[in-house]
Parts: sequence; C-alpha cells; structure tokens
Amino acid sequence: PWQRNHWLTRDTGRRSVFGHYVLAGLSGEADNNGDKVVELGELEAFVNVHVSQYVRSYSGGEEEQTPLLLSLGGPD
Repeated sequence: PWQRNHWLTRDTGRRSVFGHYVLAGLSGEADNNGDKVVELGELEAFVNVHVSQYVRSYSGGEEEQTPLLLSLGGPD
C-alpha cells in the first residue's frame, strides 16, 4: 500500500517526520550501545520505530509510515 510523507511543523519549522528522526538519530539519540558512534543498524532501528510510532499516534492509528533501508549491493 502507498504511504505518504508526514510533516512536523511545531518547533521544527517544516521538516518531515522522517528527516526529524534521522537528524535526532545522527545527533546521538540512536546510539544504543553508548559507544558515541551511531552505526547504520542503530540509525535504521531508531528511525523506523520513532517514525512509525509518531505517525500512528498523530493520526489516531489511521495512517502509517514505515521507513525502509535499501541496499545498493555494495561491499559489506
């Protein structure tokens, strides 16, 4: 099913929910193990959980937004 992008306007200017949580994660909120390094897996999990929760809560469960990490098949 198609999903639309959701926007935050309060306290952030006009930023997407996805963009907000990517920036928050990169600022350290996604650093689950406390090593002061945000790894891709940590960022992916943080963004996925927070975007999904925010959109479900904001829309009263009527809408969803699920971020996906796509691999380009590069080196591991």
